[in-house]
Amino acid sequence: MANTEVERHTGVDVEDVPSAEWGWSKENHKLIHLGGILSALFLLAMVHWGPGWGNHVGRVEDIFLFFFAFTILGFVARDWWLRKRGWHR
Repeated sequence: MANTEVERHTGVDVEDVPSAEWGWSKENHKLIHLGGILSALFLLAMVHWGPGWGNHVGRVEDIFLFFFAFTILGFVARDWWLRKRGWHR
């Protein structure tokens, strides 16, 4: 007689990826969020404050640094919010 139970797929087959037994094949979202936050903080640390700092007069570079830092923080916040609400796995 045939078995009627459904075999659940966990995402990674241990025969294809031997390290999956130790849990190395899953994404660590907390580590990805931390990396995004640290990257944004690094970009903000590169902003030149005060007169006489850096070798440029205009603030175009600072605007780009702020834009990319806040874009990264926006993506991290969006991903965190969607995962917290269960809308994104």
